[in-house]
Amino acid sequence: MEDRNTETKDIEQGMVIAADVTDIRLTQAGYYWDAGYNEFDFSCKINGEMDILHMVQQRHDDGYGLVIRAEKNDIWDRISGSEAFRLEEKLLDEVQYRSYHNRRETPMKEMDYEEIFNCLSEQEKNELLDRKKEFAKAAEIELNITE
Repeated sequence: MEDRNTETKDIEQGMVIAADVTDIRLTQAGYYWDAGYNEFDFSCKINGEMDILHMVQQRHDDGYGLVIRAEKNDIWDRISGSEAFRLEEKLLDEVQYRSYHNRRETPMKEMDYEEIFNCLSEQEKNELLDRKKEFAKAAEIELNITE
């Protein structure tokens, strides 16, 4: 019962929790290794309202510091430390997903594939071709199931 009262009080005071931040999309990432920090920008919704988040992670000898700010209605003073770290996890999941997704969408030239394939040993080539056949077979089975 006490938790519910605390939660109600937090809502009344405009506190923000990680779950309030939705539809997160990475818009910019900067890695400044020599300066000791990373910064990221995200478009998102905070309690259903579109906003832009800025996150800075700064490395220190004994760990790191974290700041998360919003452009329209800043959340830094309205989020607890534990919720800030939960939100950081959500934001870093988006960074990881978007980085991987963007790399996959970057087209390689046909020549690049051939060059890579030619650098493989015969065993590696055979294993790669076998895996390609397995994936094609699995995709065909999946298509037959859904039809």
